[in-house]
Amino acid sequence: MKREAHGTEFYKAGKRNISSLKKIEEYIVPIQPSESLNPIAINDYKDNVKETPTALSISFLDIKYPLNHYDEIWVYSHFLLDGHHKMFAADKAHKAISLLSFLSIEESFANMEQLEKLFQVLT
Repeated sequence: MKREAHGTEFYKAGKRNISSLKKIEEYIVPIQPSESLNPIAINDYKDNVKETPTALSISFLDIKYPLNHYDEIWVYSHFLLDGHHKMFAADKAHKAISLLSFLSIEESFANMEQLEKLFQVLT
């Protein structure tokens, strides 16, 4: 589902509970605005792609404390490097898309224990 917040587009990709007081929220953030995308390419992906397309991203984990009734919210963000047309078309067609993502350990606002827990929860 595509959203906009203060001029930034993003897709909410899901959420998972780590415990009753911790959760992961996952987002895909395009680095190109949707207005700059080629509508012909979007329609081609939307109408003609038979297999699940794959996009490419660089990801970061950011830990937020405390929010609402959670002690921690882990924000797992994937910044889309390639596949903007595929992502936009999949959103419009309500179809799945796969994501090849590289997690930046050094640039994440999380410690190694939290990153290891992220991998356990995601698998």
